[in-house]
Amino acid sequence: MTLRSAALRVSSAALLLVSIVGSSPLAAQAAEAWGDADLPPFAAGFDKGEYLRARGEHLELLRGLPHFLSYDPRARALAEVEAARREAAMVGVPAWTELGPEPIPNGQVSSGPQLAVSGRVSAIAVHPGDADIVYVGAAQGGVYRSINGGTSWTKIFDAAQSLAIGALALAPSDPTILYVGTGESAGSADSFFGVGVYRIENADTTADLFGPFDPPVATGVPGTTAFTGRAISEIVVHPTDPATIFVATYTGTGGNPSGGSVGFTVPPLGMLGVYRSTDATAVSPSFTKLTVATGVTVPPDTTGNLAVSDLALDPGDANRLVAWVRGAASAQNGGAYLTTNALAPNPTFTQTLITGTADARGELAGNRVGAIVTFYAATGESNGRLRKSTDGGATWSPFLTGGVNFCNPQCWYDIAIDVHPTNAEVVNLGGSPALVQARSTNGGTSFTTNGQSAVGLHVDSHALAIAKSDPDVVYFGSDGGIYRSDDAGLTWTTLNIENFAATQFQGLATHPSDGELMIGGTQDNGTILRRPDGTWYRADWGDGGYALIDQNAPDATNVVMYHTYFNQTNAMGFSRVTNVANASEGNWQGYGCGFSGFINNGITCTASAILFYAPMALGPGTPNTIYFGSDRLYRSADLGVTMPPVSQVLESGRAITAIGIAPTNDGVRAVGLRNGKIWGTPTGSATFVDMTNAGMPQPNPADSAARRPVGEIVFHPADANTAWVAFGGYGVATGHHVWKTTNFAGGAATWASSGSGLPDVPVNALAVDPALPTDVYAGTDIGVFLSRDGGATWAPFDEGMPHVAVFDLAFQEGGAQRRLRAATHGRGIWERVPASNLIFADGFESGNTGNWSAAVP
Repeated sequence: MTLRSAALRVSSAALLLVSIVGSSPLAAQAAEAWGDADLPPFAAGFDKGEYLRARGEHLELLRGLPHFLSYDPRARALAEVEAARREAAMVGVPAWTELGPEPIPNGQVSSGPQLAVSGRVSAIAVHPGDADIVYVGAAQGGVYRSINGGTSWTKIFDAAQSLAIGALALAPSDPTILYVGTGESAGSADSFFGVGVYRIENADTTADLFGPFDPPVATGVPGTTAFTGRAISEIVVHPTDPATIFVATYTGTGGNPSGGSVGFTVPPLGMLGVYRSTDATAVSPSFTKLTVATGVTVPPDTTGNLAVSDLALDPGDANRLVAWVRGAASAQNGGAYLTTNALAPNPTFTQTLITGTADARGELAGNRVGAIVTFYAATGESNGRLRKSTDGGATWSPFLTGGVNFCNPQCWYDIAIDVHPTNAEVVNLGGSPALVQARSTNGGTSFTTNGQSAVGLHVDSHALAIAKSDPDVVYFGSDGGIYRSDDAGLTWTTLNIENFAATQFQGLATHPSDGELMIGGTQDNGTILRRPDGTWYRADWGDGGYALIDQNAPDATNVVMYHTYFNQTNAMGFSRVTNVANASEGNWQGYGCGFSGFINNGITCTASAILFYAPMALGPGTPNTIYFGSDRLYRSADLGVTMPPVSQVLESGRAITAIGIAPTNDGVRAVGLRNGKIWGTPTGSATFVDMTNAGMPQPNPADSAARRPVGEIVFHPADANTAWVAFGGYGVATGHHVWKTTNFAGGAATWASSGSGLPDVPVNALAVDPALPTDVYAGTDIGVFLSRDGGATWAPFDEGMPHVAVFDLAFQEGGAQRRLRAATHGRGIWERVPASNLIFADGFESGNTGNWSAAVP
């Protein structure tokens, strides 16, 4: 027990009380009975594997992957942004500020009270001598530090080029040194690849950042670097030498699978495998690629090119290193590998276990008690099995009797394990909703149940860390954030509190006159409402997608709101409430087809294609018309009650990815498809015409799936003939990520490229300032850009915001100051005073450059 426990339990009791009082008993019972934060209760019986595959495909589409390029386009874009910042920065302009949620107070949990949640946690490192000093990495939220056991948090990684975290490791002999592996290795399609390894010195105080390190390495393939385009799944540090580290690499969403290329090659990708540095504390560390598993490689290289999901080092002998390789169930492919000379110039790895299931992911944990070195392997074999080695990884047991099916059906995503530092019989295990977090005291023979040791936890387990200095302290990370136990993993306290922001938003909608009210969907944490008093609340369950607010709302009480969950070709639609008081789980009315309890409104489950997060959009009118897209466009003029199609099937097998409706003319409509095509009508005709300009970005010829998504379509707020369209993906010609027309009725020939100054990264969102329509904003994979001349030229508008993907932008009117708000996929919602509300030193309110001097409402 540590000194901070009593204080934290008081604060957690307050959070618990708020959660219980603020939730509907029926809703809480439904959530407890269901226990799966991804699928809402009305989706019972849907194939979870297909659900996860479709979600992954959607997010990969947004990210523009695979990109089929011979270089790392994101790294190039970041360099261009830094140069543009130096050239065009507006001195003294108010920067972006973070709004949260910090936290979401009523999280979706496996069972028990709805404790506070945040977003996906991917890595945890605990100080070896102080259980209250802990570092936490988020999926795309960066690194957080607490020196008081989670009572408060400090962000220490916002200056990095990537906030996607895959691994954290403290040097045991000098725990002021923290190594950070960027690129999340959870295996989902929003597990972003990283930029290499960072080193943080004085991690517990000033947190001085060095890196990223991604040096050239010698392999059989010329021109390779260590970590380009990869995720880092694990870093282990020599027990007595902080300069010696081992790094495991894994596929990010843009990487090669173990079976070969899906669109781009080595190089620019780094070779998958294990890397070692013996000068990791140097200004420019060097790395050596070790030969581990050679069953798949890139000729003429012979060191292997297989993903390594975890490493475990003997705490008493840095020469003994175990690796789990993900690959085929055959020799020199998937399974466990051991070296007993890891520090030698050319270590020798031996495959000591061939995986029983091809392509099974595995996570490792080990300890040393006297001369006995024990390792556990929690793997995706046979839908989740546990193995044990009591001879330092030389041999492995058959499947243990405990933990059977612990990660089913998503073993590629949900595995976490750790072992007591001095008692090999005590092991904590995390998996899918089937077994969120469990404890064994008999060496894995049996485990506690969810009801005994996972009450209050959000599902989808990714990280477990038992404190070495006090093994009663256990930290747990999942899609819901970070938690702590002071009784070895039996009961839990949420540490998702102020200044811990990791929510992954998909979209955002704002109220027309209230300065606070907004709503947005999130990955695995429901649809989130910011209420008029500025507090956050989860308004519905499941994965949240698009959200809309009718712009005729007369006040902040009577507000019509819509949002989507997930969609597939045989089940699609959205839900609606007509006032803020009803915006809670169980009170939304669903409209569409294929889902239990949804009212059929004309949307038909016969689509040839639909996005996982199917797009919705508002049109003008009282109430606003609403639009929904599958492979055709649907429209409703009566709050979604009836929704007939208003277009033909545009292209069979090609889903709509974006919808744009002119604010001044409901008959002016445009949609974008996942293959980059633009279709529309200027007259409200039910027969859309192809408006794709021949110069617009096209799918890469090597991509059989023909992916070039249209990210956004927006119309001028007062001119239905002027519109902008944004394109996702990489490999787009300079200036071609945004296109513009001033004669929409004229069709394809009237569009012209309008993206000069934008780097080659996916553009996910556009927003036109209704107060000054020459100001257009773009949300990209690396931040926000601004054009002050209607799209002719662009410059970064990201001061104060870390490099994080922006999925949506919206203006928030009302309040003391109008604001532009950005929904990020990893750091919640941000806001900033729009450029049109700034007065510059030259006296011109809409001045393009110069020193800012004031803001106007």
